[in-house]
Amino acid sequence: MVVKSGIESIVGYNRGFRVTLRVLGWYLILSAAAMLAGAILGPLPWGVPIYYRGLSVFLAWLMFRTARPFSQTFVALGPEGVRLGLLNFNGGKWTPLPEQRFQWAEIGSDITYDSYKGVCRFRARNLLYELNDNISPSPRTVAKLMAERRGVQLLDQAALAPPGQRPMAKMKLAKILAGIGLPMTGAAVVGGFWLNSRPMEAPHYDYEPATVAVVGIVGVFFLLLPAIALAVSERSHRLKP
Repeated sequence: MVVKSGIESIVGYNRGFRVTLRVLGWYLILSAAAMLAGAILGPLPWGVPIYYRGLSVFLAWLMFRTARPFSQTFVALGPEGVRLGLLNFNGGKWTPLPEQRFQWAEIGSDITYDSYKGVCRFRARNLLYELNDNISPSPRTVAKLMAERRGVQLLDQAALAPPGQRPMAKMKLAKILAGIGLPMTGAAVVGGFWLNSRPMEAPHYDYEPATVAVVGIVGVFFLLLPAIALAVSERSHRLKP
């Protein structure tokens, strides 16, 4: 996402991505509150809402914690130079790094982009910098705007690599994740309807909701949503000549 702010072009993470994280977080919180209300009013046994409430609150906290640093990450390109507000991923947590500034005179003309690894590379103050999706919003857009500002041709390093040495493309990985995640999500939905039709006194009922929940969480949060994010990233930031 590119936003014009005065004389600067600011590249940030897609606003829809950050909003989606917050919406899912609030949905999980409201779901946990609804289950708690169901336990208080009587339709649900206490064991079910306590399990789901704890899991929902944890996932909601994780989403809000992830959305905040992503909203503070940017690359700003202006007539004077570049400002970098990047991310650091350490110990399973994203944290914003201190802002860095470079004048255009300090940035070399050898700006490249690797379309297979998703990495923007440039040299500043005799140091090589690499921007990828984990620390920077849209390295493709950053590389393209930097090349335009410097008045140089942007090269794609992946085109020079032998076919056998190229890593898996993002769209192919997205298709694999979606191919596994969709059936798991469907199985969780069918399992939910099946559980709804079974009496709570049925054998093994204490374990079946947890099994359905695990299948649904893995299918949605660890397979389907990453596949959608990869596909959106690939389609939204294709490097155009």
